[in-house]
Amino acid sequence: MSSSPTRPAPPIWAQMLGILVVILIVHYTFSPQVRAQGWDREIYRYLGMRIATGGYPYSDGFYDKPPLIYLIAALGHGFGPWGIWLLESIAMLVACCALLLFLRARSVPFAFLHATALIVLMRTVPELWKDGGRYGDTRSFAVPLLVGTVICLYSRGRPRYRLAGVMIGAMAMLQQELALPVVGVVAPAWFHAHAKLRSARWVGEGLLVVPTLILIWLWAGGALGDYVDQTYFYALEYHLPSPKHPATTASLFSELRRFELLLPTVLAVSAAAFLLRARTSASLTLACLAALLLQLVAIRLTGRYMWDYFLP
Repeated sequence: MSSSPTRPAPPIWAQMLGILVVILIVHYTFSPQVRAQGWDREIYRYLGMRIATGGYPYSDGFYDKPPLIYLIAALGHGFGPWGIWLLESIAMLVACCALLLFLRARSVPFAFLHATALIVLMRTVPELWKDGGRYGDTRSFAVPLLVGTVICLYSRGRPRYRLAGVMIGAMAMLQQELALPVVGVVAPAWFHAHAKLRSARWVGEGLLVVPTLILIWLWAGGALGDYVDQTYFYALEYHLPSPKHPATTASLFSELRRFELLLPTVLAVSAAAFLLRARTSASLTLACLAALLLQLVAIRLTGRYMWDYFLP
């Protein structure tokens, strides 16, 4: 009895078009047309407006977020309330298409589903209920940078280490607690690197690019001292453990009952078990699992449960 021929996979352009459609549908539910953007995003827009008109963050407005989100808001200032939404949609489109190509090149099963699942997991249902439905975090830009770091570190070619360093440096200027999941991604790649010292030096060289440029810009505008006060001293004091919020991860697993943590964790562990059993991309799979675990620790490390910064 002859078996039926295997149906060929859709062409890559059709899969990328599918990713674009999913992004537009899912992201539209968080667009200014549908949902109030909340105070975080309005602060980003205000400081972006100040930058676009020659001002500086921190000295022209008080907030404790790193400066890259304000520069992104300045880039989208001309599009009004749609500016940040448009830029995050483009960032996710580029990241998901790059992830699709990367996984296909490594013969990872269900590459298209991985890419589209990332979009859906970025918009978990309980986020609709957070603080009356506001949306203002930086995950839509942090996730593409983290995905890009993974792709660079686990691809071939000498420039990949410097590119990965540039993306890590950008993350440092965007979202502070990304340091832990980045360690989970970088450590296995560095362990398997042939020239460990050289690869570490290349990552370090790339890592300095974005922070150096931004710090020079802030220093030139006289905002460097305010930047340090607000994003380090004030933020550290705000997040320091207190008797009410003890610094412990002992309750970490009890938090997994929450849908926005439980769903991506179950999916990630299930996918990892499948890939490891199939002996597909074992080091990459373990790196992603390590990043997931360290991300869970990061959002609970100070005792304040910051689940809205969780990167699925």
